[in-house]
Amino acid sequence: MLTLIVVTMSGCSSIRSRTETQPEDWTVYPGVQRDGSDLLKAFEGNLKGPQWTMAFVVPFLIADTPCSVLLDTVALPYDVYLVSQNNSQENNAVTKEVHP
Repeated sequence: MLTLIVVTMSGCSSIRSRTETQPEDWTVYPGVQRDGSDLLKAFEGNLKGPQWTMAFVVPFLIADTPCSVLLDTVALPYDVYLVSQNNSQENNAVTKEVHP
């Protein structure tokens, strides 16, 4: 049962990060960054919800991190493409502002 839960929730932060992030805020390894950010919030006591939920959230985040690394690595070429597209669009916008 535990294995089923872990397998079905693997890479959850990677998926969540990709669905909640705006295109202009895209970055590489977003799931790993989300796991790290959420773990930091948990250890600082800043997670939303009751404190007792940290007993469930922290182990899940620790277990999810390797899965997020794997999923983020598979998606790395796409992430790099999106980041480079966003950077080139920003550079074009700045150039147009400087040289109308």
